[in-house]
Amino acid sequence: MEKKKPFSEEVKTKCLLWSDRHCGVCGKSCGLDIEVHHIDPKEDNIQDNAIPVCYNCHAKLGRYIDSQPRGTKYKIQEIKKSRDQIYERYTSHLVPGLLPTIYPTSTEPSTYYLPQIGFAIAPVGQFIPVKATIVVKTFLGGKDLGKIGSKIPYYDGGIIWHLNPGLRFRGNFTIPKVCAESKEALQLELNITIIDPYEREHKLLPVCFTYVRKAEPNDGYWFLEPTSFAQLEQYVKKSNTD
Repeated sequence: MEKKKPFSEEVKTKCLLWSDRHCGVCGKSCGLDIEVHHIDPKEDNIQDNAIPVCYNCHAKLGRYIDSQPRGTKYKIQEIKKSRDQIYERYTSHLVPGLLPTIYPTSTEPSTYYLPQIGFAIAPVGQFIPVKATIVVKTFLGGKDLGKIGSKIPYYDGGIIWHLNPGLRFRGNFTIPKVCAESKEALQLELNITIIDPYEREHKLLPVCFTYVRKAEPNDGYWFLEPTSFAQLEQYVKKSNTD
């Protein structure tokens, strides 16, 4: 079997930083005694195929014989999940809390009226400056209208936001005009990814907002849902057929 080419220095450095030089299988602190292993020898030298391991675990990952099975083999998905748990353990403290808000709210009316939406995001507490991408999707009557489009792609993941301690961003964007004219259920879903100082991406859970329509078009407001739109979708579609 042809010997696998080594990972690039960039890939190896990220593995070691994200794990704080702990084994991605057993969690042991390794210091100098650590290696970067190919999770799937058939795959390329990409970041997702790399795992930092101690000498003992490296030997175990490579010596299992399928024709003479003893014990339970490490599966690829199990190895990746184990690695990601270690990465999370040593990088989660780099991720700030975030408070995204859509305007108007029930307690804070604003000058933003459909199809224009007010938006604010506030990092919470003291933290090392991080970067982020934000993707906002519109759903009308359970139908996905896609990501917010604009000349500068602040809300479709094209722009990287710089989040510094103490800074609060306020902005606005426009959703399709049909959302203002329709009486169907209207939701916005925010998908935020934090990029920590070691360049590891942390995908936060989706944040969903529902619009409450009132008799007067400009009296409506947004409220925060406790779940994602994927969980709400079946109920939204059912309400449209009742």
